[in-house]
Amino acid sequence: SVLPVNREVSLIPIQNDWIVELNAGIQQLAEEYDLEYLDIHSLLKDEKGRLNERFTSDGIHLNGQAYITWTKAIAQHLKDDF
Repeated sequence: SVLPVNREVSLIPIQNDWIVELNAGIQQLAEEYDLEYLDIHSLLKDEKGRLNERFTSDGIHLNGQAYITWTKAIAQHLKDDF
C-alpha cells in the first residue's frame, strides 16, 4: 500500500483521499492477479487518516519507529523457510 501523509506537520501537495483511492486500485489489482496485498497504510495512520505524527518528523518521510512497525507487519507474512 501507499502510505499516508500528514499535511498538518508539513504542507504536502498530496491528499490522503487520493492515496486511499490509489490503494483501493492496488488492492483490486492484487486480487485480480492472486497476489497478497499488505496494508501498511492502516498501521501508520492516525484517527483522521493522516500519517501518525509519531511516525514522521516532516509529514512524509518515515522515522525509525515507523520502519519497525512496517518490518513487523512484513515479517508476519514471510514464509518460515524464506
